[in-house]
Amino acid sequence: MVTKREGIDKWIISEETLRSVENKTLFYPASAKDIQICIDIFSPYVTDFFFVDLSYFREISEHKRPVINHPDYVMISRHTKGLLKARIEERYDSNCIRYPYIEPCTVTEKYFHIPSRKIIKVRKKRGFAEYTFDNEISELGVFFARGDSGNGGDGGTGITWWDKKRFKAISDKLCDGGLICTDGSNYGCKKTKEIWKNVWSRDTNYNPEELIKTYNPITDTQGRTFSCVGYAGHRYGPTIIFQMRNPIRTEDNQNTPLL
Repeated sequence: MVTKREGIDKWIISEETLRSVENKTLFYPASAKDIQICIDIFSPYVTDFFFVDLSYFREISEHKRPVINHPDYVMISRHTKGLLKARIEERYDSNCIRYPYIEPCTVTEKYFHIPSRKIIKVRKKRGFAEYTFDNEISELGVFFARGDSGNGGDGGTGITWWDKKRFKAISDKLCDGGLICTDGSNYGCKKTKEIWKNVWSRDTNYNPEELIKTYNPITDTQGRTFSCVGYAGHRYGPTIIFQMRNPIRTEDNQNTPLL
């Protein structure tokens, strides 16, 4: 196992698990400033990091600060698409239904990772996370979500990613062996409770290795299984890493049905 740091802020994940998402994309909605842990855990296995938040670029100087500041990484390019300054507006569609809008802006940085000789791409986008997920993500290696609020106006998605519909959308885009990393923010439906059962837990006096063992695998109607394989620190609760597999379903499958 790859274990870093100490206490509840450490992370636990095997190299075999990391290899399962090699050269894939990590997507993090409502990421705000919670970026470094994703780079620390998953780079250089993951080569495309996509962070989305409504609060990005409120300060013009933000886009000038490199996301990765480490001697193993050399920035080779930075590209900005869209206006850096914008605010949420109210607009109306053809049926006179009001909806929020913000001019999107994406800053893309590319780095050369010296030890692995890989190119690492990091995108920070100001925009709506669900729209971005639906329209700009085709395949995922990692879906990372934690510390999200229920109020889209303060930078959170306000989205329950763990309801049936959205959980299926995430699962459909995950590669075989792909990972869901979350503290369970914004809860979900009863069928996905294993994923969010410890959100808002005030108990931080736990052993991460032992905690991992308390999560049961779940299975959906398509035979996809989600098993706890690691730990990624503590936010609004322990951040647990689930891995998705597509095994052949058998009559003696004892996993908890999800859908």
